Parts: sequence; structure tokens; C-alpha cells
Amino acid sequence: MGYGHLKAFYRFSGNEESSVSEGVLKVMSFNVRLFNLYEWIPGDDVDQDIINFVNSEAPDVICFQDFHKDKEEVFVNYPYKYTVYKHRKNKNGNAVFSKYPIINKGVLDFPGNGNNGMYVDLRKGNDTIRVYNLHLESHRINPDEEALTKKNSERLFKRIGNTFAMQQTQAEMVAEHKKLCHYKKIICGDFNNTSSSNIFKLIRGDMKDTFEEQGKGLGRTFVFKFFPLRIDFILVDDTIEVLSHKNYDQKLSDHYPIKSTIRL
Repeated sequence: MGYGHLKAFYRFSGNEESSVSEGVLKVMSFNVRLFNLYEWIPGDDVDQDIINFVNSEAPDVICFQDFHKDKEEVFVNYPYKYTVYKHRKNKNGNAVFSKYPIINKGVLDFPGNGNNGMYVDLRKGNDTIRVYNLHLESHRINPDEEALTKKNSERLFKRIGNTFAMQQTQAEMVAEHKKLCHYKKIICGDFNNTSSSNIFKLIRGDMKDTFEEQGKGLGRTFVFKFFPLRIDFILVDDTIEVLSHKNYDQKLSDHYPIKSTIRL
């Protein structure tokens, strides 16, 4: 009875890598948590490890969430980029780095003080592809610092309810915005919600979830103390073929990176 939910979180078969090279696009999504600026993970070289990891995997397009402004110039293999920061003084935001020309770009100015959405239109051969990079509102719950007990339940319930309300507004903005786009579309990002949520379903619409198409094993993308969560996604139009999907195990942030190879 629960298979519909299980297949969205665990896949028994799929392709982690694709041998096809003609006409493909490799897309990665990664919440890098400011490149470990505040040393949540012990070690002095975590930021460089993230840079080395991205360079070694060499996706054609990478969507960063919780990107730090100081790292704008380090990804030298990507001639095209677009970065968005919520406020002028902020150094925390979203970024897209691409090996293909960015011919148009814009911001989905989410209400609230924290996260945001953005998009770029890429030119690959004769194709124009719209890539959305989303970071929906965060719950800001740290199980290492907050006791999930009856004492705190009312406060946590109120906070989560407020976050869901903001995510609903943000998801509606994305759904309306993508209706106006006639290009092939890819949506990447940290949704801060699961594939069982109305938030996810509203953004997804009739698009393909690359993990459900070609993922293998556990779909975990977020480090949480009590159980694994899949809250980071790559979605593509139903006319796009998904050749592979990979969930990585590198613990360089509180999120794990994901990558998909698609054929337009």
C-alpha cells in the first residue's frame, strides 16, 4: 500500500552514470552551506574539498544553494555564471554556473527574509533550456540543539506551520512562472520538503523526478539526526529523457549533492 511513497525514496534499479555522450546535459544541484564558513564540519579544507569535488565531477551546469559570494571566481572551468543574493549586503544566495551561454536570467523574489529562487536560459546547440534554481524557506530546526520534546512541541509546531505557509506561496510562484515559459525546463534545488508534500507536487506538475526515473538505492540528500530525508531534487520536462541519476555520499555540507544526465 505504501509503494507509491517508497519508490520516491528508494529505488531498486537505475543508472548512476550514463555512457551516452551525444546530445546530453549533465546537471548537478548542491546546497553547499556557505562552503563550511562557520566550520560546522571540522577541518580547514572543506571549502576546497567542495571546489575539488565539483571540478572532478565536471557537470555542464551546477545549481548552488547557500552559495557564498567569496567563491564566485573559483570555478574557472565555467565561463558563464549568474549569482543572486537576497539583499545587497548579503553574501549568501543562489548561483548557477554553466559551460553553455546564459542568454537570459531573472529572479523569483520569494517573500520572506531568507531564501530565494532564480532562473537562467541556456543555449545548447539549437536548444534553449530554462533552468530554475530554487531554495525554498527553511525550517531552521537543528536536532542537535533543540530537544524535540513535548515541552517544545507547541513552539516547533507553530514554526513549522509558518514555514509550510511560506513554502506554499513560493511553490505557487514557481508553478505560475513556469507556465509562461515555452522552453524545455529543468528545476533544481533545495525544496526543504519531501516528495510526499503538496509543495513538491505543486512545483513538479507533470515533470519527471530524475531520481524516480533513474535513481538507485536510498535517495537521501539531507543529514538529519533521526532519519534520512530527500529534500533536494532535479526535475525535467516529460519530453526530456533521463539517462542517469546519482546521489553522492560526500559529507561536505548538511546536504548531499545530486547529479543527473539528461538527453534533450
